[in-house]
Amino acid sequence: IGSEILKVDSTSELHEKGEILVTYDDSYGYTTYNVVLNITDVSIGTNKFYKMQIIKHCKKKAWYFFTSWGRLGTDQKDFRVHRKYSEREAIDTFSEKFYERTSV
Repeated sequence: IGSEILKVDSTSELHEKGEILVTYDDSYGYTTYNVVLNITDVSIGTNKFYKMQIIKHCKKKAWYFFTSWGRLGTDQKDFRVHRKYSEREAIDTFSEKFYERTSV
């Protein structure tokens, strides 16, 4: 039930305790902190993904920066969960990693 963009990755082990952070700004509207980036190059056989989410704990004042990466089409993937001490810190980390991966 609900939109895929609002689902916490079950690998994070926070899917029953948290929710994807969504913020609102008068200039930009709603921002959902959940993204999957894909890198594909058929000439060298590369087909990878990199996922980032900010997970806001439902009962505690806590935010988590979740990353997951791996090769598409396989069950093998790695992940990390980093606790952040403020919403701002989590957003800054997300923005920095997004820029590192996309230059946008």
